[in-house]
Amino acid sequence: MEKIVCGKMNQTKTPDQLYFTMQAEIGITKHMGGKQATKKLIELCNIKENSFVLDVGCGTGKTACFLAEKIGCKVFGIDLYEGMIKQAKERAKRKKIKGIEFSAANAEQLPFKDNTFDAVISESVVGFFKDKQKGLNEFARVTKPNGFIGINELTWTGNPEQKITDSMKNLMGAEFNDFKGWKKLMENSGLKEIQVTEFKPNALKQFFDEISWMELRDFFLPWIKVVLLIIKSKEYRNYIKGMAKTPLNVSKYMGYGIYSGRK
Repeated sequence: MEKIVCGKMNQTKTPDQLYFTMQAEIGITKHMGGKQATKKLIELCNIKENSFVLDVGCGTGKTACFLAEKIGCKVFGIDLYEGMIKQAKERAKRKKIKGIEFSAANAEQLPFKDNTFDAVISESVVGFFKDKQKGLNEFARVTKPNGFIGINELTWTGNPEQKITDSMKNLMGAEFNDFKGWKKLMENSGLKEIQVTEFKPNALKQFFDEISWMELRDFFLPWIKVVLLIIKSKEYRNYIKGMAKTPLNVSKYMGYGIYSGRK
């Protein structure tokens, strides 16, 4: 399994590594739609108490812990970044949640046997894959026959200018599709009964969705850690400056979609 250890400030990082290692350092990850989008994903993927679920790109473990705690299912969370896995394990231990396991792994080369999981889910992760089709093919490989795959992904609406798509790639190392593009990837991985639920995010609603998803410690500690990171690391100071240069009209072309299908 390919692993990336975060926290090594003296190594030059690619945009996606900067984006995720910064999130791992401050102990927070997020996805479009917050908890309500996660609940929709759970519904579409028919996740029940007896399900075995793979959470790909689990980040700090919010969704995985929610699944194990509220649904009662068995969950395996993976992430490419060791820093995320450390945070996820600490979250599960702090909340005394059982039936959950975390490990660092490369989502495009999943270390699981064929037909292992009842459902595979991923939230704001596939957009960062170097080979999205390969990744979704892997999702399908490890899903049981008649099992479900569901992803929540940032999605372009309209026709964004090249400078907008380039700015997101340069800032985050990610490339996104429109609704048809994401659906096509799901179809090409052999899934059937594909459903596409389209959303246009509202900044204020997104903010409150994220707040409702947080523990009290999640709300205050990250801001302190961000300040400390900026103070001690020129690399992250430059990254924050780059964020400020994002075109102001980028939100005009940003939506997100929840895509699900049955194997």
